[in-house]
Amino acid sequence: MSSSAREEGDHDRAFWARVARYVLTQPRPERRIESLLSYLEAFPTGRCNRRAAERIESELRRVADPRVRDALRARLRSARAPFMPPVEPDTWPGD
Repeated sequence: MSSSAREEGDHDRAFWARVARYVLTQPRPERRIESLLSYLEAFPTGRCNRRAAERIESELRRVADPRVRDALRARLRSARAPFMPPVEPDTWPGD
């Protein structure tokens, strides 16, 4: 592993640790989502992307305002789509 790749991994882990701690202290789902999104946007192929995206999807169910929820969902898709596009239903051959 190159030193730049190792350094990137160190930054990824440190950022994730800060985000994970912050999320634990926030009572509002919007704040938790914002923090998790900051990780996804900073490290689009980071080690904890799946964990962050799954947590965001779970937290989105707790956001009461549909406009805020839709905006946060769009931001999630924007961060993830280049690397993990959504699976479209009924697109498998034979369905």
